[in-house]
Amino acid sequence: AIWQRLNTSQKILITLTQLAIFSFAIILVRQGIITPGQLLAFNGYAAMFFGPFFVLGRNWHTIQNGLISIIRAEEVLRLPTEIYTPQNAVILPQIKGNIRFENVSFGYDKDQEILRNIFFAAAPGEIVALVGASGVGKTTIIDLLLGFYFPKSGKVLVDGHDIHRLDLTNYRSQIAVVPQEVTLFNDTVKFNIAYGNLGMSDKKIKKAAKLAHAVEFIEKFPKKYKQLVGWRGIKLSTGQKQRIAIARAILRNPKILILDEPTSALDAESEKYIKESLRELMKGKTTFIVAHRLSTIKEADKILVFSKGRLVESGKHDELVKKRGGIYRKLYELQIGFY
Repeated sequence: AIWQRLNTSQKILITLTQLAIFSFAIILVRQGIITPGQLLAFNGYAAMFFGPFFVLGRNWHTIQNGLISIIRAEEVLRLPTEIYTPQNAVILPQIKGNIRFENVSFGYDKDQEILRNIFFAAAPGEIVALVGASGVGKTTIIDLLLGFYFPKSGKVLVDGHDIHRLDLTNYRSQIAVVPQEVTLFNDTVKFNIAYGNLGMSDKKIKKAAKLAHAVEFIEKFPKKYKQLVGWRGIKLSTGQKQRIAIARAILRNPKILILDEPTSALDAESEKYIKESLRELMKGKTTFIVAHRLSTIKEADKILVFSKGRLVESGKHDELVKKRGGIYRKLYELQIGFY
């Protein structure tokens, strides 16, 4: 790394400077201009003088990271405040889950488009999978769907209403997200399942845990639902954390469900339980699944394949695997071992 080369160069330069000064001082001692005692004292002062430069060299990388963090924090602080309730906002008490992207284009920077002319529709209760290599725009689709960003052109419609016009607090209250990395708090199992719905009864919490196939391991804990899970759920396995997150989503009973790589970090046994849990969770909900593991989306009603910011293929699994030269077919063959 550059900072390591700079640190090494700095050490060499300081050492050579010290040697040069010491050599010159020895000449002065031989000529009787200074005494050996003065030489030793000067050498001590020189070491004290150069010491901070060595410390600076060691900490240069930390300083650089700190400056970058400050710049990023300032960029976030300069962002306009999110408007949760626009003027004349549309409030949808009960979302049906009809989603349409109409010629949507978007880029985080003005000079670069992440998505180009995206058009698709998801009917209420449909399961839609988003497929493609990293960086093709799958996560951006989810960000637009959640209203974190708005399209540069085109429209995102929810039950026929432009997402620009929706009351975002009301809208997001009817969405649940099961992420790849689950966020758990250093609190009880019960609290983590009920998070976001803390007024729910114990009966409903236990029912959600049962549907998520989380009861199997919760009942084995000494304190059961009162068991502390540790910081970020450190006392639980990855599969157990996922089932807690699914139970949380079931308890929320959303109209729109977003699954972001929910089984990517799981072993075969855990994946089996999670699939059963997800099947319960997705019933009757418009579901969007971001997936790299294609075996998890075979039952999707619609698979959208993205490449270089464009929607290039769309259809069911059986249709897409038959498409010669198709991106989905290539990805599927790579994953099942056909080279």
